Amino acid sequence: IALVAAAFAVLVLVQRHVRLARRHRDLEAIHAFALAIGRSIDVDAVGGTAVVEAARILHTDNATLLTFTPEGSIRSIVHANDPVASAPTALDDPLWAEVLAANRAVMCSPDGGGTWRVVEPAGPYLAVPVSVRDHVGALLLVGGRSGASRSFSRSDRERADDLASHLASALYNANLHATVEHAASHDVLTGNRNRASFERAIRELPHSDGCTAVFMLDLNRFKEINDTLGHHVGDRVLVEFARRLRSNLQEGDVGARFGGDEFAVLVRRDTLNDVMELADRIEAGSFAPMSLDGLDVVVTASIGVAVIEPVHRDAVDVLRRADVAMYLAKRSPASIELYRPDIDRRTPERLSMLAHIRESIETNSMEVHYQPKVDLITNTVVGAEALIRWDRPGYGPVEPVDLIRVAEESGIVKQITDYVLRRAIAMSRHWYDEGYDLTMAINLSTHDLLDEQLPNRIEAMLQLHGLSPERLILEITESALLLDTPRTLNTIDRLSRTGVRLSLDDFGTGYSSLGYLRRLPVSELKIDRSFVKNLLLNEQDAVIVKSTIDLSHNLGLQVVAEGVENGPTLDRLRELSCDIGQGHGIARALPSKMFRTWLRTTGYHVARPRASDLQR
Repeated sequence: IALVAAAFAVLVLVQRHVRLARRHRDLEAIHAFALAIGRSIDVDAVGGTAVVEAARILHTDNATLLTFTPEGSIRSIVHANDPVASAPTALDDPLWAEVLAANRAVMCSPDGGGTWRVVEPAGPYLAVPVSVRDHVGALLLVGGRSGASRSFSRSDRERADDLASHLASALYNANLHATVEHAASHDVLTGNRNRASFERAIRELPHSDGCTAVFMLDLNRFKEINDTLGHHVGDRVLVEFARRLRSNLQEGDVGARFGGDEFAVLVRRDTLNDVMELADRIEAGSFAPMSLDGLDVVVTASIGVAVIEPVHRDAVDVLRRADVAMYLAKRSPASIELYRPDIDRRTPERLSMLAHIRESIETNSMEVHYQPKVDLITNTVVGAEALIRWDRPGYGPVEPVDLIRVAEESGIVKQITDYVLRRAIAMSRHWYDEGYDLTMAINLSTHDLLDEQLPNRIEAMLQLHGLSPERLILEITESALLLDTPRTLNTIDRLSRTGVRLSLDDFGTGYSSLGYLRRLPVSELKIDRSFVKNLLLNEQDAVIVKSTIDLSHNLGLQVVAEGVENGPTLDRLRELSCDIGQGHGIARALPSKMFRTWLRTTGYHVARPRASDLQR
């Protein structure tokens, strides 16, 4: 009996030791599992490690982990080796309802109808719902055990529950990190990326063939909707526009909202034509009405497109170029503009050019050339037009239109206008002193007419040189009149009161010619060169020229035809009773010394002054 008791005691001790050893191994395995899945805070990395470790600890060949979004849809599925079973389609999948509601590790198998049922005591799969903060955040499935028994013991299920507990903590931390990271890189309202994330996407672009571009989009009239219908309606507009924008994108494209009503898209297509066709579709789609509080509202988009060169991945500069194109698109009827260097006033080249302009004005190194104007009835030179000419240091001649464009965009055009006025008024006095009776015509920029001090400066220059105001002709374009009309008309009226003559330049290319002719104190009208150059070739242009001359004469205006390129055109203008001609067919614009030489040698008569023409 003593021996039996001793043997029984030894057996109990051995079993206890075995249980303690197994428990110790389980604790070590659980601890290793927790360490392994805790090394990362990325949801996918946590899931990938979890299935491998779970299959090892539970002695199965295969494992599958499904993670769910807070809304209950499938977020991700990862496998260790082969999939264990057909996965649920969502957290509320009715075929898996019994398994997902178990809230603990259970053995399960599909019945004949495809529904997964909890099976006791044995089953081919062990299903482990993972509860993350009081809701099922994941489902771990293990199976494919080799050996005689495919079932799982109670200790297996307890071990699986321990794994689920640690996995729940790891997934919670990973989801929390993902939420914070998503909030830091995405717009809360639309779910699109924000600017920082979008710039990162540009920098991380892989090199590939095809055409890669950035779209910058801005909604038109969005402020009006906010002010009229309220910001809550404006938010709905932004969400709907973001949805429409995403519907036009394909895999690999990146959409972003930068704030307010400004969006951006990064796309890659085979050709530039494909890129521009996408821009066309997005712009056309913006015309579809949005139903807001019973109103159908149309909110269109202006789009700027900037192509990303293979060797140029500076995200800030790419976005700047797309932004330049977008602002041009907002002023363009087409609403879509492709970035080109000539539309960019903020390039280093433009800044360098602006510095050279300022330097040339300060050093008096710009030139003013003079193009003769001839009375076609008497064949007499009666005046000249002063035209700016500039050789940029180190670059050579700059087209006047480019010079003026940069000057207008940078706000330095006032200094150029004053420069030409000073030189031309002084030259007009010099001509008089040499015995020539010539008027001086000078072009005014659209921005000059917004300068309320311009009449005062012109009057001071005329007085300085003792030049009669009526010898100065200021040419204004019809397009200039459309810019801030009350101010421009006020400036024009004050200029007229100084006694200078006003000429309406580029007549026929504006919008309200006849209406302005009735209102403006102009004494001269210049027919645009686009009509004059085809006078002998295009009957319609000939009709326009003749009608313009007749109309001007009926209104008591003198008519100047610019762009006269040859003798036959000059003769035709005489036949139509045009008063004055100007163009290369008479003489090109000449530097001052060459102009005086031309006056002495020309076959035209040259007008001579009268003493009363000048104020001494």
